[in-house]
Amino acid sequence: MPQFDWIRLKRVCEQLGWRYGRNRGSHYIMVKDGAARPIVIPRKANLSMQVIAATAQTLGLPVKELSSRLLTQRVPKRKQKKKQKKQT
Repeated sequence: MPQFDWIRLKRVCEQLGWRYGRNRGSHYIMVKDGAARPIVIPRKANLSMQVIAATAQTLGLPVKELSSRLLTQRVPKRKQKKKQKKQT
C-alpha cells in the first residue's frame, strides 16, 4: 500500500468542501458545516491506514476511493533557497 503524507489528505478534503478549523499541536483539524465531527490529520510524512480509514468514514467515501484520490493528488515540491556566495 502506498504511503500518503498529510498535505495530500488536506488537499483532497479541501476539494470536498472541508476547510481549516484550527491546529492543535501537531494535528491539522478540518471542519465542515453540517458534519458530525471534524477531520483530524496528523502532520506526518506517512499516514497510517487507520488515519486514512477514519477520514474516509468521516468523508462518507470508501477507503479505495479516497486512496485513489490521494494517488492522483499532486503536491508541488518546495523550492530550495539558493545559497549566496560570500564575496571576499
